[in-house]
Amino acid sequence: MWRVEGTGRYEGATGLLSSCFAVNTEDGIGTEKQVLRLFLP
Repeated sequence: MWRVEGTGRYEGATGLLSSCFAVNTEDGIGTEKQVLRLFLP
């Protein structure tokens, strides 16, 4: 999990970013999903 801080147009915004990786064992194909929760001032 990463903490993010806005710059420029989003100056003062803060939030958290999480990332989830999954690999299918049958074909070896991986997928990634990311979620960002951003709090605007």
